Amino acid sequence: MSTSARHTRLVLATTLAFAFTASRLMAEEPASPSPKQNETLISRAVQSMESVRAVALPGVAESGSIATQCEPAPPDKDMREWFLAPIPMANATLGAGLALGAGYFFKPDADDEVSPPSLIGAGAFYFDSESSGVGVGTMLNLREDRIRVVGAALKATLRYGLFAGDKEDAHGVPIRQTVDGLLLSGLYRVHGDLFLGGRVYYSNVVTDLDSGEAEDVGIDPEELDSSIGAFGAIASYDNRDSQFFPLHGTKSELRADMNSSAMGSDFSYKRYELDTRWYHAVRERDVFAWQAYGCATAGKTPFYAQCQYGAGGTPRGYSVGRHFDETMLVAQAEYRWVVRPRWIVAAFGSIGGVAPQLGEIRGDALLAAGGGGIRWVVAPKNKLSLRVDYAVGEDDSGVYIAVGEAF
Repeated sequence: MSTSARHTRLVLATTLAFAFTASRLMAEEPASPSPKQNETLISRAVQSMESVRAVALPGVAESGSIATQCEPAPPDKDMREWFLAPIPMANATLGAGLALGAGYFFKPDADDEVSPPSLIGAGAFYFDSESSGVGVGTMLNLREDRIRVVGAALKATLRYGLFAGDKEDAHGVPIRQTVDGLLLSGLYRVHGDLFLGGRVYYSNVVTDLDSGEAEDVGIDPEELDSSIGAFGAIASYDNRDSQFFPLHGTKSELRADMNSSAMGSDFSYKRYELDTRWYHAVRERDVFAWQAYGCATAGKTPFYAQCQYGAGGTPRGYSVGRHFDETMLVAQAEYRWVVRPRWIVAAFGSIGGVAPQLGEIRGDALLAAGGGGIRWVVAPKNKLSLRVDYAVGEDDSGVYIAVGEAF
């Protein structure tokens, strides 16, 4: 069976099983489910998704994020919560797969009623493109939310199509990347909702071409086995009412990273990002959210560190490796309709583009996308959900299954 056929088989089976489980649970779920009933519903959903994985394609995965009940929790509520689940995953870049994720929400200081919950977690994933990886991470909110710390480590092998050189190839140039990365960042609340801080990261990336030479696809041979390391400054404004499923507030963050040999980088370049997200409650529990994102690099930037359209929280509907350049601008909006306390339906749209310079992102260079999806809240105390989205771009499309909101 071809890779595309396997993709189609797993995606269709996963989506149908998710929809079937949703219809049954929505029909059975009472208006105000008890804790015991909640546990039963989660168990059914997890069992259904695991059955799909085992039947459709043994061994598949990805990571993501989750949303939960949209009612703000009382300040004194116990926010400690474990989650452990096999998660069917899919995206336009790596295909379809399965992830096994585990995490724990907790309060480092039991007497701290101001800080949001902290999180520590680990996971592993496998995609039918033969991409796989393992990672660990933590997000700590300390001293009445005056200090925020994020740390992560990842080891992964990724297979996808790179659209460089001959961009007319419908599938891109197949490449295999091995990535080992570390990240540590810290923020300190200096006044009101303003945080200042910095981060350091290091990553070693080895790229193998399945066919052809590096020059044939527009890649500098020096980039095939290289490392990047940077120290960055961060300024962040954040007055959201939740870090996982906000109903109100704004988060705007400016990041400036300086890659240099002093940090172990093989290339000297700068990378700037501005990410602004705004949330507004509708009907007291629905959410209208929008994001404006900009990226720019300067200096000798390896292809994998350039601004990538479709990576991270940028628009769904485009494969990573298809559109990338020195600059990028994106605007996207999403409406999240809470149908039931633990079921959410979403619709979204976006527009943006990449170009060598910001002023060239206009007219024919613009890329639009749109789609919709459904969410099942799996960690009610901390507003974390499993989402299934389908997005269509101008020259691409895909199913996205992940934990947590896209932005």
